[in-house]
Amino acid sequence: MKQLKELNKLYILFFFYSFPILSYVYELIHTQSNSLSIALRAITLIYAIFLVYFNFSKRQFYTSIDFWLFIGFWLAYTPRIIYDTGFNTQFLGQKPIDYILFGLILSLFCSLPFFNKIEIDERKLENNIYFITTILCVLGLLYALSSDKLFVARVRGNHKLNEISFSMIAATLMIISIKRLFMKGILFVWKPIIFLTLILGIGCLLISGSKGPMLGFVIFLLLFIFQSLKDSPIKALMMFGVAICLIAFIIIKFDLSFMFEVLTKRFSNFSSDQSTVARNRALSGAWSQFLDSPFIGSFIEEKMTRQYPHNMILEAFMALGIIGGLLFLVLYLRFAVRAFLFAWRTQFSIIPVLAMLHFVVSLSSGSLGFDYEFWASFALIASYGKQINDNNSENNILVN
Repeated sequence: MKQLKELNKLYILFFFYSFPILSYVYELIHTQSNSLSIALRAITLIYAIFLVYFNFSKRQFYTSIDFWLFIGFWLAYTPRIIYDTGFNTQFLGQKPIDYILFGLILSLFCSLPFFNKIEIDERKLENNIYFITTILCVLGLLYALSSDKLFVARVRGNHKLNEISFSMIAATLMIISIKRLFMKGILFVWKPIIFLTLILGIGCLLISGSKGPMLGFVIFLLLFIFQSLKDSPIKALMMFGVAICLIAFIIIKFDLSFMFEVLTKRFSNFSSDQSTVARNRALSGAWSQFLDSPFIGSFIEEKMTRQYPHNMILEAFMALGIIGGLLFLVLYLRFAVRAFLFAWRTQFSIIPVLAMLHFVVSLSSGSLGFDYEFWASFALIASYGKQINDNNSENNILVN
């Protein structure tokens, strides 16, 4: 059982954080080659196959309704990917191999290991994620400050750590830091260090300027404040007040107002922002494609802009028609409800928090074939929720 816990924990860390770590290797050796990315994905696939076999042999593999929804959707979506990347390449925005790597390998095959009995020590997992996200934020901040422009370039995820990934890492670090500032059992001597990691996360989130992870953090913060006020209103108000005053003092004292420049520019030019205009055009085109072929779908991407429409529900209807779209809609709604429900019920344990963040980001930046972390989060929260519901006593609950 201990071996299974370690294998699950390592795979979660490897799946969610090996690619961000690799992005700094690119910077270190000054290359934009895909060779390292492909090698890492090959290792991920091998690890996934091993873990699926290991869990299946140990009878730890779950085949719940969520699993069959997942398999049913991919049985419908896989032929569409294969056909369009084989015969309609003139409408693709990226290389055909990218859709295979991200869609079939990462999103489908490498999410399967998360459909198992999640026997894992969540405290250790959270400690590991806290350490990794801190290091990544330090490296990202140093890279941003040493470059001509802050770390906001929209780059391909194959080559560098793009702004959404960077923002997700920063938001995760902020969430863990806030939890630990208010958590009982944390020694007071560690509080200043935890506060510094919170400041680090805030700085990284601001200079990245990505709206999805920022919204995810705001939602978490509101839920966390509401829960804290419900448990101990006076203490919560005092601690939040002190934290806000300290953050404001640090920003003014060290003249850190430059961090808000990216955020200000993105929100002030929201309607005319190039990214927003392109997304609106893709959304309109995707809806037209669905209306042109509502029963069997039309194509994996919006043909005029040659990109996904950044709305996973509309994308599912566009690519697969009514039946495939409804199948995904059920899956999507189940994921949303469970992510928020279990985040609240477990007092924001790390697994439902990760799922909640990836769901919120999928609202504005989701892609069926490229958002592999969404699919892994769906599988993870499905198994997580099933085990919590299967436990009959508090002593056997998943969260340690």
